[in-house]
Amino acid sequence: TESLREMVDLLRGQLEKEYAMRTKAEAALLKTKTRVAGREKQLQERSDSIEATVTEAARLTTDLTHTLSEVASRQNESLEQQRIKYADRVRLCRDLGAQLGASADLLSASGQYEAAEGVLLSNVRMKERAFGGTHPEVASTFQQLARLCEAQGDWRRALVYVEQSSSRALDYSRQKEAAELSASGTDAAAGTGEAHLLPVGEEGRLDATTAAATEAALEATSSSLSTNGEGGARSASGANGPNGRADSGSGSGSGS
Repeated sequence: TESLREMVDLLRGQLEKEYAMRTKAEAALLKTKTRVAGREKQLQERSDSIEATVTEAARLTTDLTHTLSEVASRQNESLEQQRIKYADRVRLCRDLGAQLGASADLLSASGQYEAAEGVLLSNVRMKERAFGGTHPEVASTFQQLARLCEAQGDWRRALVYVEQSSSRALDYSRQKEAAELSASGTDAAAGTGEAHLLPVGEEGRLDATTAAATEAALEATSSSLSTNGEGGARSASGANGPNGRADSGSGSGSGS
């Protein structure tokens, strides 16, 4: 009986120890589960925050793309409006230049050389502001001034105007060549190298044919003004009438 009682006490002690250990393990497990649940909640909250951030970033990207598209569209419209405005300005300046040149021809034909020269100089200033100082339109008006002085027999001033025309035509040719060389290495549209000229186009500037004709006219004028004194005297006497005025057929050329 005594040994049975000792065995029962021993078993009871072992069961109590096992129960205590089990209780402790369950408590540790519960604590771990609680910690894991808290971590999962944190991860879920962080994931939700990241997802919300990504969604907001996508929305902002869409808005930014739309805004940039609108800005690009407005810029294109603005550039097109400017191109049309400048093209109209070019046509207006050319028409006005032609009218001034024709007026100078009429004044020259009537012997009013000083008034004709004033009109042509105003034409030069107008074209310089509109097209730039090296444009063929400006060089052409200087040619007309040279012809006006030639009609008066003033060869020295005629040569001065020829030099002005030649130097501007040469500068234009150099600027055009430099712009073409620069444009050949890029995909962008080439400029003309002038401050007031439009980009390459039908209405923006004179074409290569007009530039070539301008250079040819310069060479012809220079050649005619480089004749000897006897030939120049004969030209002057043929150009002047009995009253010292130019004959109707020897006036300066038509305006540009």
